Amino acid sequence: IRRENGAIRRENGAIRRENGAIRRGGF
Repeated sequence: IRRENGAIRRENGAIRRENGAIRRGGF
């Protein structure tokens, strides 16, 4: 379960970065 949580946190972090970039128009 801990491994899964770590993977989820990584994915969530990546999604947040992408969402932030989209909001700023970084893409």
